[in-house]
This record gives sequence, structure tokens and C-alpha cells, in this order.
Amino acid sequence: MNDIQEYYLINAFADIVGIAAQNLRRLDRRGIFKPHHIDEKGCRYYSHEQITEVEKVRDKVRPRKITPPVAMRERLGYERNDISKVMGCNVCSFTNYERGLTEPSLEFIEDLAKVYELPFAEVQAAFDAVRKPSSRKTDFEHVKAEAMPNRWSDKDMPAPMLVRNKTGLTRPFVCATLDITEHSLFGYEKGLQPVTLEVVEALVIIYDVSFNDLKQAFDAMRNPHGRKLKQEFIRSGNNNNAATPVELREKSGLTREQVCEALDLFPTTFTRYENGSWPVTLEVAEDMALLYNVSFNTIRKIFAPLSKMPELEDVKYIDRQSIWEKSITQPMALRQRIGFSQKQVYQAIGSGRGAFPSYEKGNSEIPLDIAEDLAKLYDVSMDEIRKVFADVRKSRKRKPNFELMKVIKLKTIIQKGTQKYTQKNLMLKQGQ
Repeated sequence: MNDIQEYYLINAFADIVGIAAQNLRRLDRRGIFKPHHIDEKGCRYYSHEQITEVEKVRDKVRPRKITPPVAMRERLGYERNDISKVMGCNVCSFTNYERGLTEPSLEFIEDLAKVYELPFAEVQAAFDAVRKPSSRKTDFEHVKAEAMPNRWSDKDMPAPMLVRNKTGLTRPFVCATLDITEHSLFGYEKGLQPVTLEVVEALVIIYDVSFNDLKQAFDAMRNPHGRKLKQEFIRSGNNNNAATPVELREKSGLTREQVCEALDLFPTTFTRYENGSWPVTLEVAEDMALLYNVSFNTIRKIFAPLSKMPELEDVKYIDRQSIWEKSITQPMALRQRIGFSQKQVYQAIGSGRGAFPSYEKGNSEIPLDIAEDLAKLYDVSMDEIRKVFADVRKSRKRKPNFELMKVIKLKTIIQKGTQKYTQKNLMLKQGQ
């Protein structure tokens, strides 16, 4: 090799003949079309005569699919491997995004726009162009027609939920305080599942209301399920001095089997109520009071030591208004301002029941297509959607390395300059 300027580097040769560099490497490995020579560093060089020779093997090259995201990246002169490193994701994932096989997140597009130094809308449009039809079924018009007020009215709100809202406490805060799931508390408030006695006792302390008022609220939501107390088993007498559920039953002169028949419970269920393995439900506790002929306060006193609820002595001194404001994220506030419930939204955009709350709380990155659907549903701009979801963004697994982009830009500039210099000198030499 006397003068490397007489030859094209593989990237320059690829630009001239219109075949991707990776395809040229593949033809070389298969022995179909080899470069003129390869230097000691492994760089491939092609001669000017090979420009015409490559036409003979063009039919052996798979046609290259250049999608808008790929065209945008190549127009800027960046390699896929380099950009994937900057973005903090593997090459396979980045390739799937560019081909439209996987939907990128809103956060990913924002980071990519920052890397490319392009407007967000331009990068968004490029990825929208390769999007495949979604399996989600959206129904905006129907939901908009049934849009509810920002909050449930007092008339429509379930009684237990109304009590909680009047205290200024949110469901997430109550659940965190009692160490129960939001799904469980929602089920109690809506009457979808029977509330336990220990939960009602704890809520009385948190809400700072009387036990009877809260009990009436839950009684209003009770769904009859066919279990009825059998009157023939009810005992007379005074058993108010019993200390444990077992002692109370024994003083009433009833066997475990009789109580299970009277309360229409499985023996294993009742045994767990008595030994404290399971919290007794409010409804069963009321029936026990009737069965044993004791006051309901006696039942509360007997089952209180079995409660597994955390200590709640300092809850009365909390800043309720502050808790309410802190628990409402910006995406939630936007949704409530528009007048949609969470259920309406995830049904309208076809999102999963558990996925959408995770987006609103910032626990998961929201996909770009869902963010666009939310903008349509809420009738706001993408800039507004980006703003509200940026406020709840938490630390992420994907960590971009924007500093690396400076090195890549320098490498790209040098590479482009080298290719142009090589081609210019070759043409001058041929002209001589």
C-alpha cells in the first residue's frame, strides 16, 4: 500500500455505491465481493474500479430499509452503536425503536431530541411514521360524552369515601399508614369486599370520627351475600367478662361447630378469627355480638388485642391539607381538571388497569403513543403532557450519558472530513 488516498474507506465507498457498509462487510465475509485490500488495523479499502464491479453483485444484497428515524440519524452522521451508548440502552432495543417494532417512551424521545439537538416535534414525527397499528382499542368520543365532574359529588360518592374526603386524607396516605394496599381500601369503600373490624378501628383514629358514624358508613355499602345468623343458636345471659374469643364462646355454652353453623362459616375460617390469624370482618363481629348476647363494644374489646394494625397515636396531629396536596401528582391534577376519572381514562386509551396509575405516579415511563392519546383525550398540547409527566419522573434504570455525545460529535466530524479528503484527492489524482 503506497498511497491510501487512491482508495475509498468502506463508509465512503458505501455512500458512492448506495450499499450499506454492513452489507459490504457481509459480502466480504461470504466471499462474494471483497475489498481491494485490508490494512493491519482491519480497515477495508476499495478501489475506483470496484465501483462498476459492485453492480454485478447488487442483486445479492438485501434491500436496505431506511425508516424515518434511521434517515434522521444518518443525516446527522451518527452510528447506531454510538447513539445507543449515549441513550443508555442496548443496540437491539434502539434498533427496534428505529424500525417501529417497539414503542419508545416519552422520556426516551425527549432524551433523543436533546442528543440530536432537534425539536421534540421533529423527532416525535419520525417515530410516529414507523409506528405499527396498536392493539389498544381507544374510545375517546364515548368517554368525553360521559365525562364526570372533577371529583365525585357528595351525592354519588360512597359513604366511607365521603368520610375520608371530609378529613382531607388521600387513599395512598391512609394505605401507607395502615400498611394495606390501595386495592383493599378501595374495595372496602365501595363495598366490594367486607371491611374488617380492625381496619374500622384504625380508621376511627385516623379520621378522628366516632366508631358508630364510620360503622354506619360501611354498613350502607354492605352487599348481602346470603350468609344469615341462625336465630336458634342465640344464647341468653351475660358474658361481658370474657377476655378472649375462645373464652367468650365457651361461656356461651356453644361448641365451635355450633358457632360455625350459626354464623354460616367454614370451621377453618372461624378458627383463624378466634386465634387472630385472620382479622374478623365487621359483619361477623356484629353477628357474634347477637349470637353471644353481648354488646358490640364487648366484641371490640375482646378482638382489640388481636389487631395487627400499626400504632396510630400521633396520626391526629398530621397536616391533612399538606398530605392531600403532596399526594396529587401533576398528571392526576391535569386529569381531574379536565374532568375524567382514572377508570374512564384507561378505558378510553385502552391502557391496562394497573399500568395507567403507574404512569401518573411516575413509577413507569409512559409510552409515546399513550402520551399522544392523552393529549388528544385531554385536548391539550404535547408540551403540556411532557411538562406534567416530567414533574413526576423518578430515577430511572436507563441512564443517558450526554457527556459521551461530545466525543461522538468530534469523531463524526473527523470521519466526515477524512472521507471527503480521500475522495477529493482520488478525483484529483485520476484527473492528472
